[in-house]
Amino acid sequence: MLVGKAPFESVEVKQTYSKIRVGVYSFPPEVDVHPLAKSFICECLNLDPLKRISPSEMLQHDYLSRAAIPKQMPISMLVSAPTEAFSEQFALPNEIELVLK
Repeated sequence: MLVGKAPFESVEVKQTYSKIRVGVYSFPPEVDVHPLAKSFICECLNLDPLKRISPSEMLQHDYLSRAAIPKQMPISMLVSAPTEAFSEQFALPNEIELVLK
């Protein structure tokens, strides 16, 4: 999601699975990826489960802990209209609900 493509993306499915098994991935040179983001991704994709970052360590990682994470994303970020259950759960204003219906 960070660079717009899967980390192990290949032309052939067999090649993709092979890359996953051996942990071969790279960051596109045309995309400027922050060093903290690279560190976070590398720690998440570590092949050794004992060395891989845990969910609680992920939340403490500088890449996530230094970033300002909004409590809610704007409706414009959605790729599809929210469900009725979503609207009820987050109590969207009536005017938004009307537009979504």
